[in-house]
Amino acid sequence: MDTWQLLGESQYRKWEVYGMHWDNEDIRIPYSIRGAQNGGALAVKNENDVTIYSGAGQKLVTVNMQVVETGWTEDEELVLVFNDGQVCVLNIRGEVIIPKFMLGHDLETVEICGHALIGLTRHMTLRICADVKKKDKIIETNRLPSEVSALALLAPKFTSSGRLEIFVGTADHSILVVDTFTIEDQLLQSRFAAPIIQLAIAPNGRFVACYTAAGLLTVMSTSFTTKVLDFDTASSVPPLQMFWCGEDSILLNWPNFLLMIGPFGHWIKYNYDLPRCLIPETDSCRIVSKYTCELLQRVPATVETIHRIGSTDLAAMLYDAIEAQNDQGQNLQDPKADENIRSLVNDLPTAISTILQAALAEFDPRAQQLYLRAASYGKNFCQMPTNEDDDQVVIFPSHEFIKTARIIRVLNTLRCPPLALCLTNQQYEAQGLDRIFQRLLQRQEYTTASAIAEYLGVPRDKILKHWAIKAAEAGASVQTIRAKAANFTVPAASAARDAGRMYLALQLLASEPFPSQEQVIVLASLQNTDKLAIRKAIDTLDTDVVSYAILNNALDDHTIKPLAQKTRAYFTSAVQSDGLPSTLQKAYGSPLLNQRIDHLKSALTSFTNNTEQAFFAKAIEEQIDLLRIQTELEHRFQLKCFLDMSLAETLYNLIALNNPQATSEALKLQRRFKFPEKHFYYIKIQALAASGQFEALTKFAAEKKSPIGYTPFINACLQHGQTLHHCQQYIARLPLHERFPFYLQLGAWNQALDVAYRTRDPSLLDDIQRAAAADPSADSHNIAAQCDQYRSKLGISS
Repeated sequence: MDTWQLLGESQYRKWEVYGMHWDNEDIRIPYSIRGAQNGGALAVKNENDVTIYSGAGQKLVTVNMQVVETGWTEDEELVLVFNDGQVCVLNIRGEVIIPKFMLGHDLETVEICGHALIGLTRHMTLRICADVKKKDKIIETNRLPSEVSALALLAPKFTSSGRLEIFVGTADHSILVVDTFTIEDQLLQSRFAAPIIQLAIAPNGRFVACYTAAGLLTVMSTSFTTKVLDFDTASSVPPLQMFWCGEDSILLNWPNFLLMIGPFGHWIKYNYDLPRCLIPETDSCRIVSKYTCELLQRVPATVETIHRIGSTDLAAMLYDAIEAQNDQGQNLQDPKADENIRSLVNDLPTAISTILQAALAEFDPRAQQLYLRAASYGKNFCQMPTNEDDDQVVIFPSHEFIKTARIIRVLNTLRCPPLALCLTNQQYEAQGLDRIFQRLLQRQEYTTASAIAEYLGVPRDKILKHWAIKAAEAGASVQTIRAKAANFTVPAASAARDAGRMYLALQLLASEPFPSQEQVIVLASLQNTDKLAIRKAIDTLDTDVVSYAILNNALDDHTIKPLAQKTRAYFTSAVQSDGLPSTLQKAYGSPLLNQRIDHLKSALTSFTNNTEQAFFAKAIEEQIDLLRIQTELEHRFQLKCFLDMSLAETLYNLIALNNPQATSEALKLQRRFKFPEKHFYYIKIQALAASGQFEALTKFAAEKKSPIGYTPFINACLQHGQTLHHCQQYIARLPLHERFPFYLQLGAWNQALDVAYRTRDPSLLDDIQRAAAADPSADSHNIAAQCDQYRSKLGISS
């Protein structure tokens, strides 16, 4: 290819990805720029502030803070180091997520790598913060034995100890390896004739590049047992930057050129008129200048296989056939090409996979299309017999083709401005979708994240939850939040409370139809919500939640039912007495089960002597019995998930195990403790849904008429991401008027319209139209037109 250059036996390519759109003419390249890995954002340090730009140079935010150093964590969070030695961390929107903390007031140099932060002090000690999120764990080493000339960090995943290691180049021509406990001199004076002034560790953690004051580049293994390369640059001026480009070459950045050096001393020189900044990636290197952002990488093996001069690989033949048709209008049914491909039909699956991997490695949409057409062309031959006398055919799975095409589309979306995430496919796979979504959510790109999730067929729960929280913090209405993220009103309420929006928090909690412990906890933290907290707690049918609601609110005795009054009165008197509290506290403060049961028996004796407290005596007696059963269950199922759980939680865990024996034990416990059938139904429904046993849930619903109706079945399915297809069997058992809100929530517009028409309720048509307008995935114009048609059928003017 035209842009390829040979480095030894390896081909490299460099091309422009973005034209930069800086709004600042005075950017000091490369000194002031720091780039986040995996195609991330750029931070530019100015005299009085820090500006965050997208990968294409589009301004995102300016932070008015005067700093001496910046850097990015693996999660694309910006670390700022201040002149007084304090550090804080911002998200990509410039919001403080970790407040200022002190690294050290006497710092000379700071290095940031991954989540680690290393400061070199004027006293030649290192202050190590292995994770900025654990800022309280900063360790200072002993004084280093020699003056420091360079620093580099080796991530814990590459070290034998599992701890962060710091490579320290010293003025006495050696390297120290420092961790939180030791300082080890590698005694390399015989290998280096001058001090090491720059260090760079390869992305795979296997090699370290050392540049000396004499202009010599040496590459060694990170165990310092093997020397890979000595290369004399013959330069008396050190490079501005030195980084790895993938795992096989090193880039040195001088003012007017880049020098790339391979493992056997081969080199390529790239001349430039303007200064540039290098941003190393795991498989490539970004080159950012005033006008462009380029990507330099080793040509992927699959691409080289197809485009190598004289290649006879079947993948190359398929691609050549498509390229000829594309360039010259040649007929795809070329007999010679077809004959050659048929003769190698057994190799087609491998060839198609090669082409698809090459498509994933490309950034240019036109090249991607050619690769996909070549793969599709090859798939046509996969349905043919391997030879004339055999009916056996070679099959290539279509889902692999579809998966590749979808990933390419997602990558193109992420790469395009304004997102401008310059991701290669290798980086995309290494990060995984969760990290990709996290980066989109940090940018509050909810529409893009939701569209990608829906396109790839993955759950949108995290996206909707994040959106609901941010919407609540911004003061969005309850209707808006429930229309888009009905399952996340409790986290949204918690966020609204923390943002000081108490009324919105209360409205969100009151609108939540699914009673839960989390809902009650948030309610209990609000003022003047005692009655609602109790009511919601009772709806959970969980005695622990009811107790929590009672004991965490200063309730007016007239608002509580008699049993709740007795519970609170007893608890108050017990706390104030001298005998019972100590016995009960000892029971649950005992690490050994036998001691706990002995203390409970002692408390039981005290209750038994008082006939007015028979209820509490019975409760303790059953608790002792339950503890023994839970111990047996943990021994039987070899799981630590029963002891100290409530009876309701024990039943839930047994059912969620998806084990017939465990389910049988749950039924025995229900009968033994006379557990209410309605409460048991709620628990079993929630446990089956949470553990993904939806077929078992269907069978459970069909056993007999549900004593609690079928709304809990639907709510459980919705809560755990089930679609209309699964919920419909339960919705159909509801009265007609009760079906409507579920159809609305599921976006089942046709069914909702049918209910509105059959109930002859025009207000429901208004509800449908409003809900569709608030749902970005709905065709609101078409739905509005259908609503008008139904109004006409009902004889109502729109």
